[in-house]
Amino acid sequence: SYGKLRGNFAMVGKDAPAYLMDRRFTQFATLPDGGYSVNASASVGHDIVPEISKSWEVGVDLRFLNNRLRMDAAYYSQITENQIVTVRVSHAAGYVLQTRNEGTVKNHGFELTLDGDIIKRNGWTWTAGLNLGLNRGTVLSLPEGMVEIQGTQYGDIFPTAYLNGSTTAISGKDYMRTEDGKIICDENGYPQINPSKSVLIGNREPLVMAGLNTSLKYKGLSIGLQFDGRIGGDVVNVTARSLWSSGMHPAIPQYRGRQVVWDGVVQTGTDVEGNPIYAQNTKPIVLDATTISNYYYGVSSNFLEDGSYIRLQYATIAYDFEHLLKKVNGIENIRLSFTGTNLFLLTKYTGADPQTNANTSGAGTGSAGIDNYAIPNTRGYNIALQVTF
Repeated sequence: SYGKLRGNFAMVGKDAPAYLMDRRFTQFATLPDGGYSVNASASVGHDIVPEISKSWEVGVDLRFLNNRLRMDAAYYSQITENQIVTVRVSHAAGYVLQTRNEGTVKNHGFELTLDGDIIKRNGWTWTAGLNLGLNRGTVLSLPEGMVEIQGTQYGDIFPTAYLNGSTTAISGKDYMRTEDGKIICDENGYPQINPSKSVLIGNREPLVMAGLNTSLKYKGLSIGLQFDGRIGGDVVNVTARSLWSSGMHPAIPQYRGRQVVWDGVVQTGTDVEGNPIYAQNTKPIVLDATTISNYYYGVSSNFLEDGSYIRLQYATIAYDFEHLLKKVNGIENIRLSFTGTNLFLLTKYTGADPQTNANTSGAGTGSAGIDNYAIPNTRGYNIALQVTF
């Protein structure tokens, strides 16, 4: 057995983007020559100070069974002060976007790697490795008077960072709900919609990220597999919402024009303390175009889905002809391999791929977990013949 404890501390600074202080020099990467122009929607940066990140980590490295079993575990914490982000501001300011310092964020988490040699004898070698990781992001402070920062808008859906809450939250419209989360319907059976457009409806941060890899070798033959996945983490299916809006979603013919009973409760009175009393809703409504538009499509929480998945990210089978080439002059080895990537995906997510990113240049809340017409991960196959002289 063998063990080693480690730790480190780091401090890193970051300046604001170039040309931010002068409206005459705004660089657009999307221009044909990557040149400069004027962005009438963005404000000039004012009084921006450098962003500072302070981080520390402590970990342990362990070895067992004559180094056949290996484990590495680490806990880390990072605090970023004076974050430089671009946020939406009131149109009364004369702009839409402004880059400024927006408070303090903390990220902390745990990482674990475990790998070992399962079989190693008679020409057989079988190894496997498992890695787990989790991260929690929290907003510690914001400028005075602010309780949230909203990122790029997707209809009435916003990636949002809340004060003393998650940095990867999702806000939007939701139904009126009881304390235990049940939807409140009116006396006609229609669900009641919360008038607020900034209700916390989800969190894009997964509970756990995981990966598993294994390889099997016997003489010249080798087989390798790599899986990855995650548990939890909400995904906003903006693509599906647009399909409902345009009448192209595959579920529309199944439900349109039919009578349904909305899964919710109806208030029947109050108790002696004035608290509402609810009973299960039993009144049917017709899902016509107006009902779908006003009571389903118009509520962004309906398009929030669980992003858990398991993916076979990589698989390869190869054969080395080295032992057959001992009498062949000038050739050391010939290796033939077949490799596949993204071979299958197991998930309850109804969109193309739960591992999605809207890839926008919005605010510091990011765009991971936003399925906005994103191109899914591609599947690939490769056959290779490698000759070593």
